[in-house]
Amino acid sequence: MQSAMVATIVRAMIVMPELGPVYFYGFCAGKYLKDMRSKVNERFDKISKGHDEKCSIHTKLSFSGRQVIKIYNKSKDFTKILLDFCQNELILSRARRGKDGRNDWFERLINFPTEFLFIAFCIHFRNTVDPVVLLLVLQRATWVTGQTGEIFRNSTEVKKRMKKVQKLIMLENIKQEFTENPVKVEESWPHAGRIQFKDFQLRYRPNTDLVLKSLSLDIKAGDKVGIVGRTGAGKSTIGLTLLRIMEGEAGCILIDGVDISKVELQTLREKITTIPQDPAIFKGTLSFNIDPFGKESEEVIDNLLDRSGLAELVLKGEKKDKKEIREYAIEEGGSNLSAGEKQLVCICRAVIRKAKIVIFDEATANIDVMTEHKIMELIAKDFANATVITIAHRMNTIINSDKIAVMSFGKLKEYGSPKELLANPKSDFTKMLAEQKKGGEEAPDLKRHSTM
Repeated sequence: MQSAMVATIVRAMIVMPELGPVYFYGFCAGKYLKDMRSKVNERFDKISKGHDEKCSIHTKLSFSGRQVIKIYNKSKDFTKILLDFCQNELILSRARRGKDGRNDWFERLINFPTEFLFIAFCIHFRNTVDPVVLLLVLQRATWVTGQTGEIFRNSTEVKKRMKKVQKLIMLENIKQEFTENPVKVEESWPHAGRIQFKDFQLRYRPNTDLVLKSLSLDIKAGDKVGIVGRTGAGKSTIGLTLLRIMEGEAGCILIDGVDISKVELQTLREKITTIPQDPAIFKGTLSFNIDPFGKESEEVIDNLLDRSGLAELVLKGEKKDKKEIREYAIEEGGSNLSAGEKQLVCICRAVIRKAKIVIFDEATANIDVMTEHKIMELIAKDFANATVITIAHRMNTIINSDKIAVMSFGKLKEYGSPKELLANPKSDFTKMLAEQKKGGEEAPDLKRHSTM
């Protein structure tokens, strides 16, 4: 971009003093055409870029989901869509050639006044001026019109690229994540894992309604807390606030007595482990996915694979040694693993980190009951001393928690042990369990838990 700007300025400085009035007329006449050309090119580039992105996404999704496409016998439909993309690409290629022709036409139209004035000058003075001088004038005219085209092309290119600079400036002005005057915490923080919400308020964007409204909640160290509520109640938002993905408007959150808004972001997020509904799986070996930073020994990883059941799932009835299990190749995004296996990998990764605070955000929503039971056993054993927050829709996931928090429209409606909440037939938690059972879904035995 700098070279284009320099070339435009230098050519303008050389040419303009010689024929300033001519160029002033040419630029005035071509202003409308130049703006129109810029808009046409911008529109065409936008359409072309959108088409390329759609084609790339379709090809990638078709390749990753080829097995599902074959199962449902939809190969012809996806092939037809791809052929349509190819046909559109041919049309765009023809349009590109037409666009280049229009660009040349625009340049010729702008150069026409200059060329016309030179020719008129030579015809008018053909009898009074030396022919050699007229020849030099025509030769100079050819050079000047060429420079005019260069100035025109470079100015358009500069204008086009400056829009990218404008976008970069806009991105630079976006408020960045940072902690003003962060406090230093000990390496072993958090020691216990106690979490306190004190009149905490949060909204997603300015001028929108509050998502969390004066939330006050005290989670004791080592407690296993289940958070339930209907859609839009603010369950997942609680997990996001602990990681400071969104900053609060009022109130504070304390972890072992330390206000997390004063803790450096990187330190805070290193101390909390979160397992989302869509697990993050990397391309590489099974060992790398469980221990990306290579902090643990092979014996620890082998033991964890056996306890979690991942070794058995990887073996699939075959005989392999422990090294082969550790080096089991995982494809991009874990495409060769089931949803339950992906979650087990993420939970094993959380176990390796040995965090004092663990957040499960709908982590078992897309897996079968048997795998969920295995995951719950692993959580109960390896996170016995950690504070575990489980956000879930299915009551089976959180019914054995120490405490249950029922959220409703950003407010804490109920908080207590399952025994306490089930003892009250009018509690929202009891009603939610009854609705789940009435809807035909598998629900825990109310009588068994009410007599805990």
